[in-house]
Amino acid sequence: MHPTLSKSDFILATDCPKKLVYKKAHYPTSNDTDAYMEMLAQGGYIIGHMATLYYPDGIHVEGNTAEAVSSTQELMTRGQVILFEPAFIAGQKVVRVDILVKDGNHLQIIEVKSKSFDSH
Repeated sequence: MHPTLSKSDFILATDCPKKLVYKKAHYPTSNDTDAYMEMLAQGGYIIGHMATLYYPDGIHVEGNTAEAVSSTQELMTRGQVILFEPAFIAGQKVVRVDILVKDGNHLQIIEVKSKSFDSH
């Protein structure tokens, strides 16, 4: 499989192209050990999981990018399906959707976001 460009990769590269080079070469970052960033990530995972609870019949697409793309293609042949983290690839671009609801030819894409809130 050729190298792919995700939405996160694109956003990182628009900030600094060299950061993308280092990410693709698997260099560690300061975010890897930052307790605050870890806490934010955990909060995002919790919100994402809570969103899936609205769809009890949903199927979580597992695996690396190639496995997820293959599983997604197979699951998309169903007339109706709800998928969590399905993967789609077009050329060298890849996207993983938070929640995809398919009903016949109608697709609903749901992106889940968390945000900090200061009540003061």
